[in-house]
Amino acid sequence: MAEEAAGRISQAQFLEQLELFGQRIKDKDNTGFEHPAHSAVYHYLASLLSEDIARIATTKLFEDADLSRTMAAANWKQMHDLHPELRALLHKLLIPLAGWERAVAREHAKRIMDILLKN
Repeated sequence: MAEEAAGRISQAQFLEQLELFGQRIKDKDNTGFEHPAHSAVYHYLASLLSEDIARIATTKLFEDADLSRTMAAANWKQMHDLHPELRALLHKLLIPLAGWERAVAREHAKRIMDILLKN
């Protein structure tokens, strides 16, 4: 890009470099999940569990009808009265998916909720 500013490369070369740069950014998060929130939850779970279990748990979490329906609402992040219910749902889902005890699943549900709110 600095070369482009100095006028040393053609517009076609600049666009090609820009496309390669964009592809590198896209490849950086090659989790296979379409949504950034799903990828973020996967990365969090993969730091705690095996990658295979993290992938399955992430997929199953977001396949849950109640969670999917809630997250499909454009303004769910601003609906603070829903957050405790959503945390409880995550807690309930994490116990069998991750094989965690109730207290452990509750802590991780809080962290996943924070991840979802940020993404």
